[in-house]
Amino acid sequence: GTIFGSAGTNQDINASLEIWRFFSRYTKSGLSTATHPAPQPELTITISPNPARGQIRITQLPDERLPYQWMTSTGQTLQSGILQPIEDLLELNTPGSGYYLLRIGHQSYPILMTE
Repeated sequence: GTIFGSAGTNQDINASLEIWRFFSRYTKSGLSTATHPAPQPELTITISPNPARGQIRITQLPDERLPYQWMTSTGQTLQSGILQPIEDLLELNTPGSGYYLLRIGHQSYPILMTE
């Protein structure tokens, strides 16, 4: 519950996003007439297998080369490079079993590595 004794909210909206949409139209001097760039669509990417053992296949990449970073769960970069369009196979260096992050473009994907 809340301090007011109600059950809270049904959370059918993302309040932070709605507030941002409202206020992002304004500047200190009033309503902004500037155009905003269109939001970038999310990538549709399939990573398999997950859990993995040193090698993963990435499919459904767009027709462009995308940068990637292979990182520990604490953000330390272990490997980086450029993925090939459409599909790529990565040999990943890991110091041991555990969760790692594969960052492709601006999105991160958790990967469980086993020995």
